[in-house]
Amino acid sequence: MLPVAEIRSGRGSTAPSRRESSIRPADEPGLAPVLLEAPTAIPGYRIEQVLERRPGSWTVYRATEVAGGELVALTILGSQLNHDRAYGKRLLEDMRRLQGLEHPHLVPVLAAGRAQRGLFVASELPDLITLEATLALRVLQPDDLIRLFEPIADLLDRAHAQGLLHRGLSPASIVMAPEGHARVTGFGLADSVAAARGSDVGMLPYMAPEQIAGDRLSARTDVYGLAATMLSPLTGVDPGSPSSRVSRPLSAARERRAGVPQEVDRILSRALANAPGRRPASAGGLIEELRAAIVGPGAVLWSEPATVVPRPAVASPARPPETAPQRRGRRRLAALIGAAVLAAVAGTAFAALSSDTGDPPARQTSAITASTDRLTLIGPSGWSLVKRPAAVAGLPLTQTVALSPRRPGQAADGVLTAGFVADVDARLLPPELDAQLATTPLRERVRIGRYEGYRYAGLQLRGSAGTLDLYVVPTTGGAATVACRADGGSQTFLRRCEGVATTLVLTGDTAEPVGPSRDYIAALGDTVDDLNAERRNARLGLARARTAADQGRLAGALAQAYETAARRQVGAPRRLSTARFNDQLVQGLRTVRDAYRALAVAARQGNRSEYAAQRLGVLERERSVTALLESFGES
Repeated sequence: MLPVAEIRSGRGSTAPSRRESSIRPADEPGLAPVLLEAPTAIPGYRIEQVLERRPGSWTVYRATEVAGGELVALTILGSQLNHDRAYGKRLLEDMRRLQGLEHPHLVPVLAAGRAQRGLFVASELPDLITLEATLALRVLQPDDLIRLFEPIADLLDRAHAQGLLHRGLSPASIVMAPEGHARVTGFGLADSVAAARGSDVGMLPYMAPEQIAGDRLSARTDVYGLAATMLSPLTGVDPGSPSSRVSRPLSAARERRAGVPQEVDRILSRALANAPGRRPASAGGLIEELRAAIVGPGAVLWSEPATVVPRPAVASPARPPETAPQRRGRRRLAALIGAAVLAAVAGTAFAALSSDTGDPPARQTSAITASTDRLTLIGPSGWSLVKRPAAVAGLPLTQTVALSPRRPGQAADGVLTAGFVADVDARLLPPELDAQLATTPLRERVRIGRYEGYRYAGLQLRGSAGTLDLYVVPTTGGAATVACRADGGSQTFLRRCEGVATTLVLTGDTAEPVGPSRDYIAALGDTVDDLNAERRNARLGLARARTAADQGRLAGALAQAYETAARRQVGAPRRLSTARFNDQLVQGLRTVRDAYRALAVAARQGNRSEYAAQRLGVLERERSVTALLESFGES
């Protein structure tokens, strides 16, 4: 008989009580794989959208705890880490201890365990602005550096006292809270490169040599991560590739930014030493050394001013820890005032884009306007319209405008081209772009002027030495796209181009929020749940069928179940980011429907060989729908 696996959905499940132990044993057996999977894969949580994805390592989702209705950040570990039992055991032990650590600059862990999809960690939903995004391509004043990192160092020292290591501190693991101070997330998730080899792990440039080599880790490993993390806001440059660092120490601040005092450079160089024993014994010790060099008696003044960015109002580490009810109350209040406060802290409610076009205020009067009947952009002085810009391979823009910096007698550093793409996938990118890229497009949720959107930075086109940055806003008429192409990889041009992108104004279309709507996720979940029930009943019937007529009738019922699911999805509420997926899903469901219809005909005709062939066809088409749903859950 034709086997039909059950689709497991999560409806009616509950999350573990906060009063009970919510850390589950690492060796708890997993459930059998499912054939189809809606994006609701962790019992007790309803997944809504992807917040961050590190291929091969983990995916962070925005989710709702079913029992309490509270929003959480749900981190689901990738298959490579899930198969490492030692890693799983260590992670869950760390999460258990981390739940007992109260600190105002820690994003609290609420639950952790192993479910059908593998290891997961649920934490308080952090704010979407990371230090990496807020300080991208900018640098801090020296005293602001101390204010920002002093409480983070205090948190690390308290964690070390309880035997906990962060293991993956980087600008991406520090989030800016609505109050303006920094909080740390991602404790314990990172593992050695051996466990994550082959994946695009953004924290690798911040890992200590002993972690890269897979050697024993200590508190000084986190001290290294703290010093490496401080390099970005101090110099405006990330630490770079870790490939040669085991034999050659990471270059320190003076090689990256002129004017850094020699004593500051010496302190950071020691904290970044290859040998752990040469580094400060504690994170607080590193901060105290830097404080003395930067703001203490006899401190050396910097020989050139740093670029000013909004100063974070970092609270003192001596502030008493909040209780869980206080945290929940603060988060509800933050939901009301967060946008206004964050606008004062970082300029946006999402990751901050630089609006600096590179011109002094006095020269902005000669700005140039580029517009169509659907959008408008404002370029800085020294830029001009490009009448016939070269097309970007894989980016079918329509109704375009183009701008470029103008330098007499010299080729332009790059070209900004803006327009609309009608057919995009859940990433808001045209599918044909993938074939033209030499790198995997990793997105960041940002605010582009007044609109929500995605930024794809540092894309490399095949056969080209240039760099491509994309800024994409979903609208009712397609994806409004600003493409910044630097043929020589000029970072100066890309920074200025980002500033122009922030002037985007839509004049003929209405912007949509990014990602699928809650209504769409709910409708999709209901469709899959109901289809699952129909398939389960038919599976039992097929197992008990004794005549070809009964087999034909039940195969016909399954065909009708898939047709009903397809019709429901045709009417599901959708946005631009889900339109292509939904069309593919409807087509996939109807392909399975047709396969079941052919199976029913073969059964009624008593044709055993044709029945066997159609049975394999059904399984193949259902696997295709499985893959489609999984890709949606990960996008």
